[in-house]
Amino acid sequence: MKYFHSVLLASMAIIAGIAGNVAKCDHWKAAVFFWCLCGVLAVSASIVGYIESIPKPHLVPIGYGREDGRIDGLVFFNDGEPAYCVTPPKPTPLGGMGDAKLLFDDPHITRLSTLGGKQCFLITVQDSTGGKINALRGEMVVRGVESVLVSFQYADARRPTILRYTTTCKIEPTTKDVSISLAKYRFAWWKIF
Repeated sequence: MKYFHSVLLASMAIIAGIAGNVAKCDHWKAAVFFWCLCGVLAVSASIVGYIESIPKPHLVPIGYGREDGRIDGLVFFNDGEPAYCVTPPKPTPLGGMGDAKLLFDDPHITRLSTLGGKQCFLITVQDSTGGKINALRGEMVVRGVESVLVSFQYADARRPTILRYTTTCKIEPTTKDVSISLAKYRFAWWKIF
């Protein structure tokens, strides 16, 4: 996507040249076709240029840790432009045996920049009786859960209330603790306008 805008503009220039040469040869239908194609490329180049100008925040999971020695959570930092309205996942089914859910605390991050440091989204496991447990790794092992995917949504500076970005993390139990990795990063291009 980095050079797509330039490629569209170069293609548009080439097709405009072809249309001009075809028009000189009195092939008007072909010239009109090339001019229309040039117009489509111009509109496409404008849209791509707009998309490329949108600030790109990028939340990256860096681990699983303990905040204030109380409770465990997912630790993130922002590797891009400032992120706004960072929203944790809704209660997520843990899977495996039973119907336990992962509950995420909302630290109410209205703006997270690269200078904002690490941020922790606290996690608790809610079992089928409504009780809350803090030992995520233990619950995953007991329930036979190999991994869980959770998604965090956030916005950019251009539209700070529209959640156009999603970072999906994979949570896996290890021999000693819990491993967190980036599974997918997505920009919702259909929410551009």
